[in-house]
Amino acid sequence: MQRFPIRAFLTSVLYILIILGLNAQSHNQFLEKIGIENGLSSNYPTCIIEDSKGFIWAGSNNGLNRYDGYQSKVFKYDSNNSNTISENWITALLEDSNGNIWIGTEGGGLNFYNTTTDVITRFTHRKNDSTSISSNTVHRIYEDSKLRLWVATNSGLNLLDRSKGTFKRWIQPNECANCEFSVKAITEDQKGNLWIGDEFQGLYYFTPSSGKFTKPHLNNTNENVLPSEFINDLYFSKGNLWVGTDNGLAILNTLTTPFKKVALDPERKSALNGMYIWKIYHDNNQCIWLCTNGSGLINYSRKTHKITVYKADGNSAYKIGSNSIEDVLVDKSRNIWMATTGNGLNKFNLKNLNFHHWEKDNDNSNSLVDNSVRAMLQEIDGTIWMGTNNGLSRFNQKSNLFKNYTKGFNYRADVNTPKIRSILRSKSNDLWIGSQSGGLYKYDPKKDRFFLELDFVNNPIATKIGHIQTLYEVEDGVLLIGTVGAGLVTYNTITGETKHIYSKDNPNNMFV
Repeated sequence: MQRFPIRAFLTSVLYILIILGLNAQSHNQFLEKIGIENGLSSNYPTCIIEDSKGFIWAGSNNGLNRYDGYQSKVFKYDSNNSNTISENWITALLEDSNGNIWIGTEGGGLNFYNTTTDVITRFTHRKNDSTSISSNTVHRIYEDSKLRLWVATNSGLNLLDRSKGTFKRWIQPNECANCEFSVKAITEDQKGNLWIGDEFQGLYYFTPSSGKFTKPHLNNTNENVLPSEFINDLYFSKGNLWVGTDNGLAILNTLTTPFKKVALDPERKSALNGMYIWKIYHDNNQCIWLCTNGSGLINYSRKTHKITVYKADGNSAYKIGSNSIEDVLVDKSRNIWMATTGNGLNKFNLKNLNFHHWEKDNDNSNSLVDNSVRAMLQEIDGTIWMGTNNGLSRFNQKSNLFKNYTKGFNYRADVNTPKIRSILRSKSNDLWIGSQSGGLYKYDPKKDRFFLELDFVNNPIATKIGHIQTLYEVEDGVLLIGTVGAGLVTYNTITGETKHIYSKDNPNNMFV
């Protein structure tokens, strides 16, 4: 045997082990962080959108950022330049139907950025002017189905007349002396009416044509329909109103009178109970994302009803930089962007996290043969062979079905439970498997079964082999076999010759 192929093989194995070791040390292999080191104006982003041109806009506590995938353009307040944003603490962002950007601030009112002319227009509260915005603290900006622009502030609801640059204001009906009103959320239902969430006064129903607020008819049993009157965000879909509060999530069926809660199964209820929900976001793949204060990012698939939690704790690939997420976005390329508290923008590519799970189903003969999978091989046509602690499975990805092989393994303990440890497709297109009992088997596609390789197991070297751990073809027809008990051996599948690689007589010379 030539020495070079074996040395090259061992060098490759060492290289692979080093790479695997390095990857094992990276707990965030799918995570990218964009922070001040990438030109972001702050590591405390507060809101995030993607515009129609593919730019990512991120508001922060220290300015507005437009990120193109490589660098950020920062917009900041300049007292000497009126063509700048009016305040550096950004609270809300919206791209309107014309491709322009609206910017809400904490204390600086509303800003309009014309993306064609690069001109910024400020809308601020003016005392004794009822046509100005009702407050300089903006919580949300919303464009409805009629392209009307609504602005939620800490002093009620506002509707902007874009042609005149003036506002019409509404305050919810007073229910107590010295009541505080702070609108945090706006969403539109199928009738074109608005649902309003207040920071102090709970949930309201608003009819734009009459300008009237109505308290919704909630279930009047002893059960609290809303977990809290402190509402942070709302989302409406198919008659159901999703309500995010400082004490969990409620889903209301608005097609019933009085409105009733949509019952959650125990798993979802326990996962969502009591958490502080900042934002509710829906993507184009029927998923709901919940941004929380301290409980991470929650993904709920409306297709599968599965809940996935992204947190800063643990060592999984889902680990993120902070458990406090103020906003989230899934862009056109299925990247998920998270505005975290103190850890900048976090970014995952969801394509990398598209995992599937298969396991043995005792009631389904077309499922995986055993849950202990120890070896795998993928064919050119996509077929996957899986070696387990109880035989072999062949998986067809198109049909999503398994065919299992547990009979015909007749070497030592393989007769009872064939524990497959290695699978190899040779250059001559033969399929080989090695078992824990030391058996070497070859697949006969015409008979669709595996046969024991007699020339190998009848060799005296085979009696010393406890397990076959790995198979590798070093040259045409020559298999390198890693064993427990006999070290490395080679097997010539053409001549039937088996040789030791390691010489006990000369331990300083590994190759003979």
